[in-house]
Amino acid sequence: MSKYQVKVPSNYEPSLKVTFYSSRNCWRYKFILPCDGRVYFVGYISKKKVKTKRDALKFRDLKRDSLLKGYLNEKEYSKLQEFDNQENLTFDVAIEKYIDLTRISKSPRTIKADREVLPIVFSYFEKKFGFVYLKQIKEVHLNDYKEYLLSEALKRKEKIDTVRPVLENCNTDEERSRLSKLIRETGIAPSTAHNYFKFVRKFFNKLYEAKKISYNPAKEVRAIQICQSDRVRKRTFDPSDIVKISKCNYKHKFDFPLVLFVLFLAETGAREGEALHFEWTDFDENSSSWMIKEKPDCPTIHRVGWKPKWGKERKIFLSESAKRILRMIPREDSVGYVRVRYEDKKDFVKEPVPANFVFTAKDYQTGKRRRVDSLSSSWKALLKVAEVGEVGFNQFTIYDFRRYKNVINECVHNMTVKERSEELGNSERVNTTHYAGEIGGELEKMKARIEELTARNLELQAEIKQLKKVS
Repeated sequence: MSKYQVKVPSNYEPSLKVTFYSSRNCWRYKFILPCDGRVYFVGYISKKKVKTKRDALKFRDLKRDSLLKGYLNEKEYSKLQEFDNQENLTFDVAIEKYIDLTRISKSPRTIKADREVLPIVFSYFEKKFGFVYLKQIKEVHLNDYKEYLLSEALKRKEKIDTVRPVLENCNTDEERSRLSKLIRETGIAPSTAHNYFKFVRKFFNKLYEAKKISYNPAKEVRAIQICQSDRVRKRTFDPSDIVKISKCNYKHKFDFPLVLFVLFLAETGAREGEALHFEWTDFDENSSSWMIKEKPDCPTIHRVGWKPKWGKERKIFLSESAKRILRMIPREDSVGYVRVRYEDKKDFVKEPVPANFVFTAKDYQTGKRRRVDSLSSSWKALLKVAEVGEVGFNQFTIYDFRRYKNVINECVHNMTVKERSEELGNSERVNTTHYAGEIGGELEKMKARIEELTARNLELQAEIKQLKKVS
């Protein structure tokens, strides 16, 4: 007997199915609850009520008529109430729940990215549809957002195709900067479209998995597929660029050894954050190795305690050039500033924590040296002084040194994919996909010469072997 009656949506279809459940030796039914989402209820029918297939079909027809009128039993009604309670989440509250669920496996930097990107994503649904609650977003709305991202990515591609010929023939940095700004202000990059939609799908899947929502609109929605060239950066330095950087007359305003820092990245393939948090105690002079590992006492901008990406530790054996760079840097007392919030203060306060950093800048507050948290402005200034690459849209990034090291390891040192990925701390798949790089100019010649010498060496070995057989 149905005890409760609820309001039924105008387009409601229960999609009721009745099947025999052999493990319990009884019949069960499954249907969609009368609500705005696709929330299923599964119930078991008493053996006294339904014994045969004919009874089951009769039950199905009566139950369907009852559902269309909004009648539910106690368990069905409880499930519906549970759905309503879970679904009254505003976007802000849902974002906080997601961050709480994923916090344990993410770094403060990644959490910060979530806080920045997710509100941007949900602002689309607020502006276009006037939505306030998460439950208002259905599969059709996610597909609409997907189409919007793809259209914005297409705008960016078309603008690049139009502007690139003009950009390549620019004579001044000012003109390149103006055209680069024009590109950035048009649409979004295909990789950004891919990543934004990836954020949305992960968001809904995680909340559904944790039973924070009962309906997952992303369940049947496929990811945005973009071609490899749009998703992967191939640009890399040429050895001549490294020479220009090493010889340029660049001076950092806070005495940070930026030239030595980027040359060290080129020699080791380390990530920028790994090198900025590199301490003298991580370096073993006897084995000439740098151990990149979790350090509970190392101060970072967000907290005390640093660990490598994904927590993956690795050892890098330093080349003579890398060791020479370290010998050029004096060992001095240093600090790392950590953001701290006190109960009696509204904003964060930066507190100095003692450390042993290798690459540091002058700290006028403590009179010591300090860790640097951002190099974006000084990096652009260095490129300009060294006259490396082009200003604007296709400018080199610090991260490109990892790709450069990988290309050098492949072309010059003839290392396998496995060896290269172990040194850079990534998987073989990621190494092959994202770190291949475009081989140009000098690297092309070096690779050809090494292959020629290798082939000649194999010929000589074969000749020697043949001569030994004859003798």
